[in-house]
Amino acid sequence: MDPTALILPNATLFAESHHTPLIKIFIENSRNLPSDFENVTQAVLLIISALFTFVGARIALHLSVFHWNLRMIMVACLLIWVELALSRTLCFVFHFDYVYLKNQNDSLLSPCETDGSCNFWENWQTPLFLAAFFRYHYLFFMLQLPLCIVFERAFATVFVRDYERKRRRWVFFLISGLSNGFSTFMACLAVTSNLNFHQTIITVSFTMFLSALLYLYLSYHNLQQLFILENEHRRTNYSLSIRYQLKENVKTLKLMRQFFVTMSIFILAMSLSVYIPIITTSDADMCFDVFRRTMENR
Repeated sequence: MDPTALILPNATLFAESHHTPLIKIFIENSRNLPSDFENVTQAVLLIISALFTFVGARIALHLSVFHWNLRMIMVACLLIWVELALSRTLCFVFHFDYVYLKNQNDSLLSPCETDGSCNFWENWQTPLFLAAFFRYHYLFFMLQLPLCIVFERAFATVFVRDYERKRRRWVFFLISGLSNGFSTFMACLAVTSNLNFHQTIITVSFTMFLSALLYLYLSYHNLQQLFILENEHRRTNYSLSIRYQLKENVKTLKLMRQFFVTMSIFILAMSLSVYIPIITTSDADMCFDVFRRTMENR
C-alpha cells in the first residue's frame, strides 16, 4: 500500500480533480441549462455592467492625474470586459441551439461540446469553444494587470527626467502587445486541453510573485531617490520635473498596494479551495466542484 495514502487519504481524488483540463470544466458548467429567470437576470446584468464599463472607460480616458500610458492601461482593462460579454452571449447561443434546435440531443453535439475534446481547426466556429476562449483570454489578461502597471511605472522610473512631458505611446503598445500575446497563448492552451487548474495556479502565482518583486524594488528605488532629492537638493542636479515624476511614481505604487493584497488573497483562496482536501478528510471532488463553479460564474 502506498504510504502516502495513509497520510493523505484523499490524494488520489485530489490528483484526478485538479488535473482536469480547464476546457472540460468550462464545458461541463456551460451545459448546465439556466432557467428563464436566470437568463433574464444575466441579460439585465450584462446591460448594466456595459453601461458602467463604458462610462468608466470614458472617465479614465480623460483623467489628467495619471500619465497617458497608465490611463490607456486602465481603459484597456475596462474594455476587455467586452470579451466576457461575448463569452456569455455565445453561451446563450449554445443554450438556445441545444434546447430549441437540437432538443437536448447530445448525439447532435460535437465532441468539443460534450467532453471538451476541442481543437482550433475543427471548432473555431463552435459557439461554446469561442465562449471558452474569450473567457480564459479575459481571465489571464486581468490577472496580468498588476504586472502591466508595474512595467509602466518601471518605464516611468527609467525615463524619470522627461516621462511626464512625453507620451511615449510605444510603452503602452509594447505592454499591451506582450500582455495580449501571453493571454492569447494561455487561452489557446486552456481551450485545447493542454492546461489544467494546477498549472494555472502555478502560472498566476509566478506572475504575482514577479509583480511583487518589481513592485518592492520600484517602491524602494523611487522613495530613496525622492528622499535624496528633497534632502540633498543643494548637492544634486535638482529638477522640479524629476521631483514631480518621483512623487507620481510613489503615489501610483501606493495605490497599487491594496490591489496587490486583494489579488494575493484571491489567489490564496483559489489555492486553498483545492489544496485543503489533501490534508483533511473532506471530499476533494466536492471542494473542487464548488471552486470551479464559482470561478466559471465570475
